[in-house]
Amino acid sequence: MIHSNSPQQVVEALNQNSYEIDDRHITWFVISKGELSTNYQGEVSSSFSRTTLDTYFDSEYGVVLIGKDGGIKHRQNELELSTLFNKIDAMPMRRSEMRSREI
Repeated sequence: MIHSNSPQQVVEALNQNSYEIDDRHITWFVISKGELSTNYQGEVSSSFSRTTLDTYFDSEYGVVLIGKDGGIKHRQNELELSTLFNKIDAMPMRRSEMRSREI
């Protein structure tokens, strides 16, 4: 989940790293000035942006990594994909997934 004042740059960075994002099963949402960009293929409710900002963000902008369980796993002020990828790769479910590929 990303709340950004430069959403176009963020979306471009995410799209440029689509292989790594898909490999980690990341669904991303970029929210800026009420506008939502996402790689999620389903329908997003009209209240999603406001509810998400109220629930997960305590500052004007930022990046929040939310786990499949809905819990906050990591926060950043700006998008640093390598840090996010490292955080995800250190998670038990991801480590198990990577080990199973080695077999």
